Formats: sequence, C-alpha cells, structure tokens
Amino acid sequence: SDCLRCLQSSAVAFGFEEFFPPGVLEKREFAPESVETGRRWRAGELRAKSNEDLHKLWYVLLKERNMLLTLRHEAKRQGVPLPSPTRLHKVQKSMAAIKAVIGERVRF
Repeated sequence: SDCLRCLQSSAVAFGFEEFFPPGVLEKREFAPESVETGRRWRAGELRAKSNEDLHKLWYVLLKERNMLLTLRHEAKRQGVPLPSPTRLHKVQKSMAAIKAVIGERVRF
C-alpha cells in the first residue's frame, strides 16, 4: 500500500538511537544540511485509507516528529541550523490531516 512508502524509509532502531537520524550517533557528526523529503499527506489521500493504515501512519509520523524535535533541540544546543526545517512542518500537517479524517469518521 501507499503507507509502505513511509515505513520503508524508517530505519530500525531501538532506544535512544530512535531520536536521531540514522548515522548521526555513529559518526559523531551532525545530520546533513539538506535531506530529500516528500510532501505531506493530504486529507483527500488519507480518506481512502483504512483505519488500520491511518493508525500505522500516525505512529510512523509520531516517531518522525519526535526524532525531528530532538534534532531541532540538538541543533539549537550546538548553534547550527536545523537541516531541512520544512520536514517538521510537513509531519505536523500530515498528523493534523489524519486527525481531521478520523474526526470526520467519528461524526458520521
């Protein structure tokens, strides 16, 4: 399904490593300045998804959001610019769209 496109880009990590992009902790260097990312999920696309797919996507986005917030905090601590700052906005917009779609389903 389309939901797999976001799952396949997530690296498998457990514990503290989940809060940093892959390779950052091992190389002891900060994340690359620019990271290629896709666009946000739109409500129209999400309406076609099952509740199970929305649930999975929510947790993928939640994990990504937490990682990006950690990265933002670390960038601020080190006094360096946040790599690809639009990523967090896209994740937040996608999560808001999921909430809107779930809200529509509950009302009807």
